Amino acid sequence: MIKMSLKKFIYRIAHWETWHYLAKYIPIAPVWLWHCMRSGSLWFFTPSNPSLTFGGFEGESKKEMYDQLPPGSYPKTVYISPTLSVEEVVQLFQSNNFSFPIGVKPDVGMMGFMFRKIENEEQLRKYHAIMLVDYMLQELAPYPIEVSVFYYRFPDQQKGTITGFLKKNF
Repeated sequence: MIKMSLKKFIYRIAHWETWHYLAKYIPIAPVWLWHCMRSGSLWFFTPSNPSLTFGGFEGESKKEMYDQLPPGSYPKTVYISPTLSVEEVVQLFQSNNFSFPIGVKPDVGMMGFMFRKIENEEQLRKYHAIMLVDYMLQELAPYPIEVSVFYYRFPDQQKGTITGFLKKNF
């Protein structure tokens, strides 16, 4: 038991992708501030990925990302505004041929916050009632695991580098 806990601890320390976002951002704050001063902009890194808000650093919309992907490379998705009535949400669910269970999550989210697996219409109605931001209905992917791939490529290079590969645990 202790051996397994130590093994998990060492894994988490050695894999930055698993760290809490504050554990990642607070230590880089001095470097970030230095680059901000040098460039004269808080968002100096935006040119690294100009098609995403803040260069994809934080707060980008999932819709913004999905709009750049080829159709069929992500699950069927419908975007919902909290200003819609619950009846309109149910109608969108039906008209887009969704079936339960589905996934729902904020359009701008962080590390699975407010993601829910919805099993029936009552749960969908309750979720809509509490959501104050845009969110999405999404077909559940029928795969046993989910992973995140951390990748970068310089514009003048043909190939990029994978810096992390993380299995998500919920």
